[in-house]
Amino acid sequence: MDLTEHIGEWWLPDHPTHRVAGTLLLSREDGPILTLLGSLDDGWGENFPDQYSAILGEVLDVGLVTLRGCWTKSLRSSRTHKSGLAKTVYGAHWALLGDHIPQREAPRFHFVAVEVSQLTNWIGRSGLMTTWTQRPHTTDSNDEATAHDLCVSYLPPSSRYIDLGAVKVSIDPSMQREKTSTSVTLRNDYILKFSAREPICLREWTTQWIYPLVDFVTFATGVPSRIERMRTSIEIANPPEPDILAHPLDVWSFLRHRHLVPSDSRFQDQPVISFERASSRLDSVLNAWMDLHREIAGTLRLYLSIFYNHGRFPYTDAEFLSAVQAAESYHRRKRPGTQSSELNHQARIQRVLKSQTSKDRQWLKSRLRHSNEKNLEQRIGALVDETAGLFSDTTSQDPKVFAEEVARTRNFLTHYDPSLAGSRMSELETMRATQILLLVLRVQVVKDLGFTDAESNKMVRQSRAFSRIQNWVPIIQE
Repeated sequence: MDLTEHIGEWWLPDHPTHRVAGTLLLSREDGPILTLLGSLDDGWGENFPDQYSAILGEVLDVGLVTLRGCWTKSLRSSRTHKSGLAKTVYGAHWALLGDHIPQREAPRFHFVAVEVSQLTNWIGRSGLMTTWTQRPHTTDSNDEATAHDLCVSYLPPSSRYIDLGAVKVSIDPSMQREKTSTSVTLRNDYILKFSAREPICLREWTTQWIYPLVDFVTFATGVPSRIERMRTSIEIANPPEPDILAHPLDVWSFLRHRHLVPSDSRFQDQPVISFERASSRLDSVLNAWMDLHREIAGTLRLYLSIFYNHGRFPYTDAEFLSAVQAAESYHRRKRPGTQSSELNHQARIQRVLKSQTSKDRQWLKSRLRHSNEKNLEQRIGALVDETAGLFSDTTSQDPKVFAEEVARTRNFLTHYDPSLAGSRMSELETMRATQILLLVLRVQVVKDLGFTDAESNKMVRQSRAFSRIQNWVPIIQE
């Protein structure tokens, strides 16, 4: 469902009698876009409103629709509203398909179900089974023949339940059936179902719970993942039976979809963390991931951005800079420390400042503010040295030499120091360095999730990315 159109009537919650015809366009790249032949504000002039908390609608194929967090994108009209036509285009943060939620405050929900691409492939378990049977059969010409019958059965795999504290998640199997005039397709998918003790607004659902788990699927599989579908529902105030939910809502937002370019063979790898390895401790692994995501979300997304945006990196240097930034950020956040003790460093600064004139002292003090922090070369060297055993049989390059080359190349590309042009890495060397940095980060994150050094190294050694590093020199020589 990459692009859908919904035609209907639209109005403001406070003015239900003033309805305007228009089309709601839902796309992965732009989110909800509403185009009206007219304006929702009947008396608009030059100072027409440009933001609305909610716009309500009723469309032909879905029924009731609520747009939340709306703003005016463009307005085209004749000189006066009453004598001419107007075309107004609105954007919206959220589209809720299935009911009206007119209140001004953000709606809150106890339950959200999410379909995530790559989740089913990662789990790799299906309840579908096929058997062939034979039986005697008489043809139209009365000849004896053998008929082959195909029997398809489905035994749903067991659901998995994970307690993340304020939110509980279940991984539930779901049978999908698609039928045409010539074929029937049966598919076993998995859905993430979130439930919370206290109701949560959609923005909090996505940013604090759903996106982190989508990021986990991307990290675990090594393939970009995205939200394919998000659903929630409104609770009945006095249900006739316990746990009954009414009015299921499809949720669409420009925040929820990550636009993906066609897949690249470089990223068709074996899973970083296979479901089989994580299955026996899935609860602890996912809780560790959520804690890590809260701690270093920016760092993890720097790393994952290379997978999401590899088609947008036409230059080797761009991927290299992203990998270096992710590695530096990881070390800064997870390996805090300075070059020397803070006491000794402050004493040194005071000695240096005393030797300067009062005119230069203030300037020098500001320049020395971060002088005790480790530099890029030290941070990269430390991370590579921690995983030196992993690469001992793939390259004889010393971690310190590798870190020096990475730092020189980064400094040349970022600060453009012409004196470094002759010492920067070549394009092939830069590609290799990028792959090594990504593998180093992969090992560190896997260990952060509770796997041992031996388990982490084994996972990485089984990947195609590691094999590419092993065979890198022969490839270059060819």
